[in-house]
Amino acid sequence: MPADPVAIVKRYDTLKTRRENFIPLWDECAEFIVPHRGSILNRQQNAVTPGQRQTTRLFDATGAESAHNLAANMGGSLTSQAAPWFHLKTRDDRVNKIKRVMDWLEDTEQRLYLGYRQSNYYAEVNEVYLDLAAFGTGCMFVGEKEPDDPEEPFGGFLFRAHPVGAYVIAEGPDGVVETIMREEQMTARACAILWPGHLGEVLQGLAETKPDELVTILHAVYPRTDADPSKYAATNMAWASCYVDLARKRIIDEGGFKDFRYVVPRWEKTSGEVYGRGPGMLALPDIRSLNRADEMVLDAGAMAIRPPKTILADGVLGEIDETPGGYTVIEVPNAIQPMNLGAKFDVAQILNEDRRQRVRRIFFWEQLQLPTGKTMTATEVERRWDTMRRILGPTLGRLESEFLNKIIGLTFAMMLRRGAFTQPPPELAGQDLDIEYEGPLARSQKSSRLSALEQSIQLLTPLLPDPEVMAKTKENLDLDAMIRDVFLTSGAPSEWLTDTEQRDQVRAQRMQKEAVMQALAAAQQAADAAGKAAPMLKTLSESAAQQQPQEAAA
Repeated sequence: MPADPVAIVKRYDTLKTRRENFIPLWDECAEFIVPHRGSILNRQQNAVTPGQRQTTRLFDATGAESAHNLAANMGGSLTSQAAPWFHLKTRDDRVNKIKRVMDWLEDTEQRLYLGYRQSNYYAEVNEVYLDLAAFGTGCMFVGEKEPDDPEEPFGGFLFRAHPVGAYVIAEGPDGVVETIMREEQMTARACAILWPGHLGEVLQGLAETKPDELVTILHAVYPRTDADPSKYAATNMAWASCYVDLARKRIIDEGGFKDFRYVVPRWEKTSGEVYGRGPGMLALPDIRSLNRADEMVLDAGAMAIRPPKTILADGVLGEIDETPGGYTVIEVPNAIQPMNLGAKFDVAQILNEDRRQRVRRIFFWEQLQLPTGKTMTATEVERRWDTMRRILGPTLGRLESEFLNKIIGLTFAMMLRRGAFTQPPPELAGQDLDIEYEGPLARSQKSSRLSALEQSIQLLTPLLPDPEVMAKTKENLDLDAMIRDVFLTSGAPSEWLTDTEQRDQVRAQRMQKEAVMQALAAAQQAADAAGKAAPMLKTLSESAAQQQPQEAAA
């Protein structure tokens, strides 16, 4: 059934009404924390001029600096461009230990990483992290490009972060965002290029007569309740994608997606709300106070540098000349005196510094900031990441489920449908794939296994010289499992490890060879012993032969 544009616009208006209370709060966060986002209130009214200065009322950048620092640390800790940050595993650990399965999963990971690096992913994801830090809600579209070469199976990814306030969202029964609608301003000419022959009479006429006229297009993505899975047409896919001429309430284009292409992570969420709340909202009162206090200190500083003056009545002839080197004629000594306003700059500095520390703590500045001028040991780094994991634990869980899992799942499905992966091994048939994160924060969660091994070795080392303790230690430990676990937990590539079947064959051949060598050595030893005993036997036999006649004569 074709989409109803009137129903789509009506639902959009309803979702906008539910969002209204957040707009002033987001606007304040944007003004003091992310100034380049501009005024969200003005953006709703289309009153923002491109290139307009956005820092007119900003006197202190502590909030902005802290938010950018948190976003940068999240990018480096969760989705680092310089190091692997996830691995693919099956839910059956026995299958994970098969060499060809490990190799295929690692090759698939490398293809995904290459797709991210060759796209705009790392540039756009930083904007999402910044929105999470400041507003508590982020939004990113995950798309794909058509290949330049028709023979290439996959053209690459296309990511786009959307600013808060530019979209409305709705949740499904499970609390996961399943509907998003957003407005987009584009010229009538751009509409004619994107949707030729579908604009309608009015919009098509506008594209011909006023091609640079801006029009508002509403893009709505929502679950399609009447989808027919047996039909491959875009209008029968699970998720509807409709472009609506908002002014004329007319469908321009109707398509669909197999998957929900938008990811909308929330930092944390209050019950009954669909939009998230982030550290910026918690720090906003201190940020506003700090900004106002700095403004007052600047005013007081100007007064201290150029203070107002008290003038004795009839003590000055003419006007006061305040220009450098100027002259003012007075009739009474000390007729002009600077006014002492009693500004306490030291007190203001102490109060402002206290507020700055509170703002930085809210944005986890102390926990995320590595000390400068000092080389940290591996243990210190591990403890720092462990502290971050404990502090950000609940938030990390939400970000993994609402953001990272969906990004990896969407991109994996796109490449799989395009045939961009090699043929999977037969052992993966019917297996479910899981995502195992390998960023510094995730590695700190698994480092407890390595720490346990290190502590166990330290405790047993003084006892190992005792042969009985050494024998019992070997009996209780599976050294093969321990060695492979150390390499995999440390993030070593699978190509460093041999296949378990191949390992067992090599080990059996080695043991067989050692048994043969031991048998040969034993035979040689026996032969050598027999060679040394031969002269003795000869002497004994000769002695016995001489004794026989003597015994016969006797």
